[in-house]
Amino acid sequence: MDQEMLAIFEQFMQAKFPHMSTEDSYYDEWRKRFEMGFEWQKSDYNGRAILKSIAPNVYPDDKDEFFMREI
Repeated sequence: MDQEMLAIFEQFMQAKFPHMSTEDSYYDEWRKRFEMGFEWQKSDYNGRAILKSIAPNVYPDDKDEFFMREI
């Protein structure tokens, strides 16, 4: 994961799961989703709204759109 995506990942985790520890296995699961480009597809509507607010130039406007980042 490049530095830009790492920053998006960290902002997403802070916004979506503010009390989650970096040692939590679910934190690692989300890291893998970002590394593979599946974070949009694995997010609910709230998560997609968070992603869109963090990186509007990366994620689609339509919350129902299939989207997978190319890595």
